[in-house]
Amino acid sequence: MSPAFDINPSPSRHRVLETGILAGETFNASLDLAIDASEFFDLSRDEAIEIAKGIAQVTSAHWREALRQEGASAADVKIYIDAFEHEEVEKALGLA
Repeated sequence: MSPAFDINPSPSRHRVLETGILAGETFNASLDLAIDASEFFDLSRDEAIEIAKGIAQVTSAHWREALRQEGASAADVKIYIDAFEHEEVEKALGLA
């Protein structure tokens, strides 16, 4: 669980991991699976939840401006909405 590992936002791809998180589970990019795997990263479940929520908050607040700073046009930014605004992000923002 790292806030900056293998970041490649792609709105045209399915939300699937190249490497599974837990043996026997799906390769879906899932907040629940990431939190369930927290012990393998020496994190408690509560720490994993705190990190996930923090990453979601920062990313949600800044992704558009970050793309603009890298030269993306308004049209480019619009293309990437689905990469940054989806059900898993909403779930992370709602973690208690």
